[in-house]
Amino acid sequence: MRVRAAVVAAEAAVLLHVEDCSGAALKVLRDALGMTTPQVLAAVRDGYRAAPVEAR
Repeated sequence: MRVRAAVVAAEAAVLLHVEDCSGAALKVLRDALGMTTPQVLAAVRDGYRAAPVEAR
């Protein structure tokens, strides 16, 4: 978590819009970013502030 915070501090965060609400897309967010189900649902609703490397 400290590494992610350092990257965001150095490069700023980007807003990642989650438009595909299929189960497969949500699973990718959970697996790749280690998000919980409530965090994934919030990302679908509000977008996800991601480090540039996460957004890519």
